[in-house]
Amino acid sequence: MILQNQRNHAGFDDVTGNLLELRSGASAPSLIGAMFGWHLSDGVKTSEKPAENEKPFHVEKLTGGDGAVEAVLRSDRIKLIRRFELRERDSLLRARYRIEPNPGVKSLERGVFPRIDFTPDFADAYEDDRDCYSDGAELGNGREMPCWRVFFKQGEETGLILAARSKFQMSHFLIGARSLDCLPHVMINYSTDYELRDEPIHFRGRTRGGYEIAFGIGPWTRSRHAAILRAAKLDQPSRVGNPPPKGRSGPKPMGKIFYAHRFSGSLASARFRKNRWLIARVPWSRQGKKVFWRIDGQCSDYPSKVNTMRYVSARGHGMYHAPSKAYGRLLRKIDLLRTVVEAGKKYGVEIWGWMRFNNYSGNVQSDFFKQHPEFHEKSENGGKIAKLCLAFPEVRKHKIDILAEAAGYGLQGLNLGFLRHAPILHHHPILVEGYRQKYKRDPPFLRDEKDRTCRFQLPPMDEESVRWYRYRAGYLTQFGRELRQRLQEEGMAQVKVSLWRRPNHHLHDGIDLDDWLAEGLCDEVVASARVSSDEHLPIAEPKPEWRRKVQAKVPLLRGIWNFDLEFARRNLKRWFDEGYAGISTYESEMTVLETPFIDFYRRVRRLSR
Repeated sequence: MILQNQRNHAGFDDVTGNLLELRSGASAPSLIGAMFGWHLSDGVKTSEKPAENEKPFHVEKLTGGDGAVEAVLRSDRIKLIRRFELRERDSLLRARYRIEPNPGVKSLERGVFPRIDFTPDFADAYEDDRDCYSDGAELGNGREMPCWRVFFKQGEETGLILAARSKFQMSHFLIGARSLDCLPHVMINYSTDYELRDEPIHFRGRTRGGYEIAFGIGPWTRSRHAAILRAAKLDQPSRVGNPPPKGRSGPKPMGKIFYAHRFSGSLASARFRKNRWLIARVPWSRQGKKVFWRIDGQCSDYPSKVNTMRYVSARGHGMYHAPSKAYGRLLRKIDLLRTVVEAGKKYGVEIWGWMRFNNYSGNVQSDFFKQHPEFHEKSENGGKIAKLCLAFPEVRKHKIDILAEAAGYGLQGLNLGFLRHAPILHHHPILVEGYRQKYKRDPPFLRDEKDRTCRFQLPPMDEESVRWYRYRAGYLTQFGRELRQRLQEEGMAQVKVSLWRRPNHHLHDGIDLDDWLAEGLCDEVVASARVSSDEHLPIAEPKPEWRRKVQAKVPLLRGIWNFDLEFARRNLKRWFDEGYAGISTYESEMTVLETPFIDFYRRVRRLSR
C-alpha cells in the first residue's frame, strides 16, 4: 500500500497498515527505519513490531484508498485506531493515533504510540551542534502558532520535519538521539522529569475513553525550508480549541519590559565573545566568598585530557533538552573552567571545583563508564546500578585524575558532592566477597524496600549494619587518602577538600566521617537535605552532637536549596547562633539574579561579620 504526491512517498505494510518507509520520492532513500506502537501490561510487551517473547497486535480492520490508510488493531488490553492521510497538496504525511481501553481495563504499565526510529545516517540529536525548530505560540481565543522541529541527516542539508498544531500535541514527544517516542498520556517534550517516561497510562476521568494524538511528518531540505513551512501552513495560526482562561487574573506586574541587549553596549557583538556571561555583576558575592563550580558529573565540564567532556547537548535527566545546547556549545568554544578561574581572581572570589559524585544514569556518560562495565555497581539482588564501584583502584584513580587535573587550573578547593546520589557504594561482588572473607558471613540487606536510600528514616544502626557500612566506607576513605597524596605529589597540597553530604546518614551513605576528620582528609563539610522537599524533614536537620563533632575539627556550612527561600529565612539566625560557618546554596545560578535571594544573601553577610 502506497500514498504519494509530488512531495512525499509513503509505503505501508499490506497486512497491518503500519508505515514502513517515508521518502521524498519513490527513488529517494527512506527517512525512517521503523514506526510502531507498543504497550506493557503485567510484564508482557505487545507490539506492532514484536520481538521474541512479545505479543503482536491483532488486525481487526485495514482500509486503504482516497488518500488514506486506516487500521484498527487490538490487544488484550486496548483498541488502537491508526490513520495516515496524504492529500495532493500536503507537504507532510498526517498521522492520527487513538488508544481506547478494552472493557474493564483501567491502566497500562507503559506505552508508546508510536515509536519512530530514524535511519542510521541521521545526526545524533544530542551531539549535533545546530537546531532548527519552533515552539509555536499561544495567541488566545483558541488559536496557536504550530510547533515544528527538524531532525537533520548528517550534513544538515536534508532530514525529517515533525509538526503539531498545538503545544499540547507536541508536548507528548520524547526526543531520542535518532528516534522519537510519543507518550500520549504525559507532557514530556517541555520537561526534564525523567520519571514521566515510565508513567503508567491510566484510563480515568476525562481520559476514561482513551487518548488521541495527531501530528505531521515529512521530508525536509534546507533549500526548501520556507516552502515546506508555507505548504504545511506552519507559518499560520491554527484553531486548536483551547478553552478561555477562568478565574481572576493576578495583580499587574510592576515595572516595564525592555530588551537587555539595547543596554548592553559593547557587550553585544555579532561574533561570540567569551565574557558575555559576565554581564551580570553580583558585588554581594565578592570579598573572599567562594563558588562551587561544576567540573565533573557524568562527564567533565572542561576540555579534560583524562575524561570525556560533556556533550554539546547535555541531556536533562536523560532527555533531549534544547536550551541546554547553549551550555554545550560554550564548552566547545572556550575552556570555561579557565575563564572562571581568571574571573575569580579578578573579582576576589574563590573557585572550588565541584564533582557531582558517582551517578551515570540516563544523562551523558563518560567513555570510562561505558568501556568498563566490570566496574559498574550492583544492587543487593545483583541488578545493575549506573555507578562506578570505588573498591576498584582503577575507579579511584580515574576520579582522582579528573580532580587533580581540574585543581591544576588554580582552584582553591575541591568539593566532593556525595549528597544527591547516596549511597556512594552498594553491593558489587568485590564488596560482598571481601566482606564475606573478612567476617565469614554475608552482609546485611536493607529491610525497607520502599525507602532503599533511607530518605524518610534513619538507616538501621544495629551492630551488623554498622560493621557493613564501615567496611564499605573504608574504600571511600582510601580514596580520600589517595586524593591527598596526589595533590601533594603535584605541588597542590594547599588545595582544600570539602564534603557535601547528608548530616545523619554518613556511614550508610559510604562516608566514615570520623576517619576523614581524624586523618585530616577534609577541610570543610557542607550539610544539606538530599532534595528540596526534604528540607523540612526532622532527619534532614543535623543532630546537635553530630554538628558539634564536625565543628570541633573543620568549618561546617549549612546547605540550602534554591526552591524554599522562606525556610532559609526562618532558620538563618538560628544556624549562625549554632556556629555554622556559612550558607551554601544548591544550584545558586538560579538565585543570583533574584531580588529576594540577593536580599537574603546580604543578610547572610551581615550576620557573618
